[in-house]
Amino acid sequence: MKQNRPPRSFFKKKQVKAMIVWYIILLAGILILAWKMQDIISLFRV
Repeated sequence: MKQNRPPRSFFKKKQVKAMIVWYIILLAGILILAWKMQDIISLFRV
Protein backbone atom coordinates (compact mmCIF):
# COMPACT_ATOMS: atom_id res chain seq x y z
CA MET A 1 0.00 0.00 0.00
CA LYS A 2 2.77 2.41 -0.94
CA GLN A 3 1.98 5.55 -2.88
CA ASN A 4 5.04 7.40 -4.10
CA ARG A 5 3.57 10.82 -4.83
CA PRO A 6 5.50 14.10 -4.28
CA PRO A 7 2.44 16.09 -3.04
CA ARG A 8 2.03 13.69 -0.11
CA SER A 9 5.64 14.08 1.06
CA PHE A 10 5.28 17.85 0.60
CA PHE A 11 2.15 17.87 2.77
CA LYS A 12 3.89 15.75 5.40
CA LYS A 13 6.85 18.16 5.47
CA LYS A 14 4.44 21.08 5.88
CA GLN A 15 2.66 19.25 8.71
CA VAL A 16 5.95 18.63 10.52
CA LYS A 17 6.86 22.33 10.17
CA ALA A 18 3.46 23.32 11.58
CA MET A 19 3.92 20.89 14.50
CA ILE A 20 7.34 22.42 15.29
CA VAL A 21 5.82 25.94 15.20
CA TRP A 22 2.98 24.85 17.53
CA TYR A 23 5.53 23.22 19.88
CA ILE A 24 7.56 26.47 20.05
CA ILE A 25 4.37 28.51 20.71
CA LEU A 26 3.32 26.08 23.44
CA LEU A 27 6.78 26.17 25.04
CA ALA A 28 6.79 29.99 24.98
CA GLY A 29 3.30 30.02 26.53
CA ILE A 30 4.41 27.71 29.36
CA LEU A 31 7.48 29.88 30.01
CA ILE A 32 5.35 33.07 30.11
CA LEU A 33 2.83 31.35 32.41
CA ALA A 34 5.62 30.19 34.77
CA TRP A 35 7.07 33.72 34.81
CA LYS A 36 3.64 35.22 35.56
CA MET A 37 3.07 32.68 38.35
CA GLN A 38 6.45 33.61 39.87
CA ASP A 39 5.43 37.28 39.69
CA ILE A 40 2.11 36.51 41.43
CA ILE A 41 3.88 34.44 44.13
CA SER A 42 6.39 37.27 44.75
CA LEU A 43 3.45 39.72 45.00
CA PHE A 44 1.77 37.55 47.64
CA ARG A 45 5.02 37.13 49.58
CA VAL A 46 5.56 40.89 50.02
